[in-house]
Amino acid sequence: MKKLIIKINYFPLVLITIFLFINCTNKNQMAKNLERSDEKTTEEINNFTVNNSSDNLFPNLIKNQIIAELILEGNESIFSNNSIFAIEGSILYTNRDIITVYENNSKESPHFTTNHESVFLIHMEESPGWYYLISDDYEVQGFIYIYDISIKSFYGNPEANRRSGNYYINLLNAEYEIISRHNIFQRRGPILTINHNGNITNFIDTFYGRPDGVKYLVMDSYIEHNEILILEQYWEGTNMFVFNLISGKYSCERISKPYFNNSRNYMISLSYSESLMDATEYSLQIFRIDNGVFDKIQNERINIHSSWSLNSIDWINNHEVTIDYGAAGNINITIGDNITFSYNLVHILNWWGNKN
Repeated sequence: MKKLIIKINYFPLVLITIFLFINCTNKNQMAKNLERSDEKTTEEINNFTVNNSSDNLFPNLIKNQIIAELILEGNESIFSNNSIFAIEGSILYTNRDIITVYENNSKESPHFTTNHESVFLIHMEESPGWYYLISDDYEVQGFIYIYDISIKSFYGNPEANRRSGNYYINLLNAEYEIISRHNIFQRRGPILTINHNGNITNFIDTFYGRPDGVKYLVMDSYIEHNEILILEQYWEGTNMFVFNLISGKYSCERISKPYFNNSRNYMISLSYSESLMDATEYSLQIFRIDNGVFDKIQNERINIHSSWSLNSIDWINNHEVTIDYGAAGNINITIGDNITFSYNLVHILNWWGNKN
């Protein structure tokens, strides 16, 4: 194999490194959205073998030859001789309970149980409900029936979740509380099923260990308006979507937590955009709602000091809303024929000077 030699001018590299360090430091909160704190970064993953047909270690470690050949057809699987980091087309699932694993895709076949935490699930299209399971260390392999997975397998222990300090794991408690109140939801491992008056929708996780892929959670329910709030979690960061239970489609996309007025004809959402040094920019989106249709009427850029904490967002009446940053002040918004913003905030430079 030929070696590639690259000559580097280190001065611009140092400048780039400093900029990236500053920028990435302020995005730590986004990284906390990852479910597992030991999740490998893209750079770390690329140090391992990327799947190709010439590798003869990987197929020999998969007990089912058909599954081994199926995996080798992809180009995005990542593995070493003792660990799997990604399997293209699978679901990387975090198990928190005991799962029954069968020798074949039949409940009559020999079986055993496992509580292995990190497993890959490969859908068997010819056998509805059946998935082939491979643990991330190759040790556990076999078939599982997805609809037999327990609630605990997905949500784990609520008290342990609260103590974890992990953003995503805490969100598991939020979804559990919602689905416990409404019988339209059914959670079976990586599959969230919604049955609203006979209209059935399945949200199936697609995260498999690489930066692409999505995990889904329910964050709120507005059943009286035939809507729910869905969170999509990515490799870095999240977005929320208002999902219409009648149309089976998103009616409002890429927002953060929504705040509706009492008449529910307006909604605002404040989303993180980017950080630079001590300044953080947010996107304030304002929507007019008419018969379930969300029309974005304003997208305001708001710059605040990174140390400021959002106390609350409160509608004063159907046309006025206040964004409260505590000691740093507030932003008042009036929505009518025109939209007006009243910024009652400490200047960022003044705040920085007072803190030093």
